Amino acid sequence: MALEYVLSEKNKYMLIHQGFLHVKEREHENKIYWKCTEYKKIHCKGRVNIVDDKVTKCIEHNNHIPNAAKIEA
Repeated sequence: MALEYVLSEKNKYMLIHQGFLHVKEREHENKIYWKCTEYKKIHCKGRVNIVDDKVTKCIEHNNHIPNAAKIEA
């Protein structure tokens, strides 16, 4: 499955994964760490790690419903 990205209002890339929006947290070598856009607001622990355009780790979102549907519509 190809990774899907959208631009935020501040012109930064956001990752859409399993219907959830993520912002880039940090990069280290060829690994990119993404965190849920709701991490500050509702303390969501959802995370996605990507290496060479492939998801290597995904921490589930357990306290809210997917939010990317609002963007795609």
